[in-house]
Amino acid sequence: MDRGDAALSVPHCNGGLFHARKKISKIGIGEDAGTRFLADHKLADSFVADAIWGLTFDPEADISERRFIDYSALGVRHLGDVYEGLLEFRLQQESANEPIKLESTSRERKDSGSYFTPHFIVEFIVAKAVGPIVDLQLKDVEAMLMEWQKACEQRKRVQTTQSIKAAQQQVELLARTIFMRVFGIKVLDPTMGSGHFLVQTVNYLADRIVAFLAAHPGNPVITAIERMRQTIVADLRAQKLDDREITRIVGKLTEINLIKRMVMKRCVYGVDLNPMAVELAKLSLWLDSFTLGAPLSFLDHHLKCGNTLVGADVEAVEQALEGGLFGTQFAGMLQATELMREVGELTDATVAEVEESETKFDYAREALLPFIQLMNVWQAEPFGHPNARKALKHLGGQVDVIDHKTKPAETKALEEAVRGTAVINRFFHWELEFPEVWYGGGRRLDEPGFDAVIGNPP
Repeated sequence: MDRGDAALSVPHCNGGLFHARKKISKIGIGEDAGTRFLADHKLADSFVADAIWGLTFDPEADISERRFIDYSALGVRHLGDVYEGLLEFRLQQESANEPIKLESTSRERKDSGSYFTPHFIVEFIVAKAVGPIVDLQLKDVEAMLMEWQKACEQRKRVQTTQSIKAAQQQVELLARTIFMRVFGIKVLDPTMGSGHFLVQTVNYLADRIVAFLAAHPGNPVITAIERMRQTIVADLRAQKLDDREITRIVGKLTEINLIKRMVMKRCVYGVDLNPMAVELAKLSLWLDSFTLGAPLSFLDHHLKCGNTLVGADVEAVEQALEGGLFGTQFAGMLQATELMREVGELTDATVAEVEESETKFDYAREALLPFIQLMNVWQAEPFGHPNARKALKHLGGQVDVIDHKTKPAETKALEEAVRGTAVINRFFHWELEFPEVWYGGGRRLDEPGFDAVIGNPP
């Protein structure tokens, strides 16, 4: 499923769900124990067969019937039910000699406030929060389309080679600007759970965009979507799948599915304190936006695990350190921001693009890690490290000092202690987790932040 199999007419899936090479985060968040286990251990066929049997046939049916479980209707509602159900159970082991047992408790769900919101409420909130933003966005796009059409007419009238080239560049610039604007809305769910609100947001945005594009035929967005479609088809042929299978797949590469993929990759952001919720939210989005023949989109750049209420503010820390926060290394953070932006702009139409998304994300996280560590030191003071900020001020707040291999022993001990505190409490520094929302063009944006925030009313 990860790499595909031409002999079985199975195209690449990838995207992370079947990824056996997932890296372990240096800050301890985002680790996938299941993936690591399967990569490091082998399971006997008999155990795998039992698992597949249990997942394939209805356990309540008579064994002679072998009634198949129908997964075709599996959706976010079912995953939400699974998530709520899992929260009511906890693994317990009374002593080292006792077996591990699964015990039921309703306290976990009450403590975390994890409840699945009825769908009609989700629809209402998304429409009311996101709808006005879409109205404004598409009104701007409508004006841009008129400008683009004028540029296309102008290109037809010019005659000199230089003028034709300049006119073509203007047309292409406007086309790219329109595409970026259509898919430029940023919607956040800061307590996403299993992704119900995010799935509804993707569907709502995709429906609005499809209706708008249908009302404005011959626009550059449709051209870009068609290019994506052709890229997917070319990749399928390169995988040497059976021609009949390719023909079947191509028939399912609909415009709405491809637009949903773009919205999912670019427009929605989610955070949750529970790592399992993050994985379920990815699965919810993958299921809802699945496009046969195209790999699963990379989503780690927009779906994160962390405590959205516990994190440091870059400007506040910089002011407290009298402007010495990032020093000359601020450019490095801006470079990481651009890499993160590029991750979101990749279409993930092919496995190569998915892998490029992952590689750029890893580079961006690596570049941001020293800044995250510095912010962790600042944030740790109210969490049992009373001298953390004083030590940071003493060092001048320089990232290279915090991250330097030859730093003093007491600084190393402080950073190590803070790292554990940050992992346990899941510190979440918004500007460093989603830097492209706050920074761009080599500076802090004039109006940074998300366009809309949605979520469970409580």
